[in-house]
Amino acid sequence: MLLEKAKYYIKNNYGKPLSVQDVADYLGRNPNYFSHIFKKEENISFVDYLNQIRIKQAQRLLTTTTLLTYEISEQVGYTDYRYFTQEEFISCFVIKMGDIFTAGTFSTHRKTAGISPVYPLPEKHNPNILGKPN
Repeated sequence: MLLEKAKYYIKNNYGKPLSVQDVADYLGRNPNYFSHIFKKEENISFVDYLNQIRIKQAQRLLTTTTLLTYEISEQVGYTDYRYFTQEEFISCFVIKMGDIFTAGTFSTHRKTAGISPVYPLPEKHNPNILGKPN
């Protein structure tokens, strides 16, 4: 019951800054206790679970919407666009989740599906982070 409540809270709040402390407070538990129980029962850390939720949602948005990458990163809870778009970060979670998508295949899929490219970036972001768009 505790973990179901935690997962419910995470799935409804992953788009906001979310910490172990936030979930523990929601559950009325100690953060260390919650983190230990979560890892023991789910065989994954809270942070990895949260990242999985965020990446799966980002994958869905990247393949089904015309939102730009920076918009998607913000919607799924990554306020640092550069962190979200790092190849190592995306690849790490794609491999962990066993999905077939990689950072590169998102772009290819969007092009073949007629979905707008991930660029242009808004002025507040550095357009040279990932190099020039294809």
